[in-house]
Amino acid sequence: MENKRMLSAIAQGTARRPSYMSNATISGDDDQLLDTNGLDEFTTESTLQRHRSSRLNSLRLLPDNLLVLIFSYLTPLDLIHCTYVCQRWHLLISRHSTLWRRLFLRPECGNGQIGAVHVRRLDAFLHALATRFSSSLIYIDLPIELITVEVLRELAVRCPNLEYLTLDFSSAMQLHDFTELNEFPCNLKRLCICLSEVIFLEGFMRRIYSFLSSLNTLHVVGTLEKASLTSAPEETDDYETINISRIKAHAPNLHTINLYGVSFIDDSHIEAIASGCIHLQCLALNFCVRVKGTSFKILMSRCRKVTCLLLQNTGILDEAMLALNWSTTQLSELDISSTDLSEAALLDFFSMVPKLTYLAVPFCDGFTDA
Repeated sequence: MENKRMLSAIAQGTARRPSYMSNATISGDDDQLLDTNGLDEFTTESTLQRHRSSRLNSLRLLPDNLLVLIFSYLTPLDLIHCTYVCQRWHLLISRHSTLWRRLFLRPECGNGQIGAVHVRRLDAFLHALATRFSSSLIYIDLPIELITVEVLRELAVRCPNLEYLTLDFSSAMQLHDFTELNEFPCNLKRLCICLSEVIFLEGFMRRIYSFLSSLNTLHVVGTLEKASLTSAPEETDDYETINISRIKAHAPNLHTINLYGVSFIDDSHIEAIASGCIHLQCLALNFCVRVKGTSFKILMSRCRKVTCLLLQNTGILDEAMLALNWSTTQLSELDISSTDLSEAALLDFFSMVPKLTYLAVPFCDGFTDA
């Protein structure tokens, strides 16, 4: 009786599947078995194995285009694992470059959600850029060991549709020689640069400035440490490891600039950005502790399209925030989390920004019930 109940449960669970799956997993022999009493354990295991085998056969019957569609939902790491299943899957995944639109190559991306791929052989990776990825690749992030003249040249030549590029220098102790770097992806829409504490990037940036005119989004991720939040900005030695002013001069179409945790950024850099980025719509300065807000009047007067300011954990002052008539601006999104603005300043400020649709104020002591 126990065996019969088990088989009945299996049959009911399978019956809930779509009709084409049910036909593939339950045969006439199985129906006859369900009506038989006194089945032993060996027969039960044999039936289960037969179910599994029929399901595998149903996968083999799927057409190539449907398999490719299923593969398109997998991460690059999962795709690589699938190539070991059988020769057919290996050929499908290798030949369809549309499956390789995004490549995550930084170790910190391997959290199970993105699926980072570790490159062991540079020559094999360069060959894959030319054959497997080619014109389908639109996103790639590169760790420091892959930021080389050869890789960047292949990306420029083989991947003309590349739009999103991340260059991670955060763990770098020294750079490769870029004196022969004369080619770089020129159709980028978004560039993300992760800074190093000890490496100055101007030598590298000088080689790529002329390729940045198509950018509309720039992310520069600093080397913010917890210790820097507990000490005054004047007590830390921060070196300007990248020239923000030169970037904005060569990328006049920027509409989003994110300078997250870049410790050397102050109001003079914001004034420089305001002088050249008239299309700017969003400026994110989270954890830029040297920013006081004295540049906001110039910023909002020159960049009239700005609708979003993200100022979490900055050093903005009451006087600087109230020096500008915010009612004449287009500001609609604001983050002033973990700032030291007073209650009186916030009351005056909010009376001038009736267009706000998004506001973030956690850990802001001045934001009270008043």
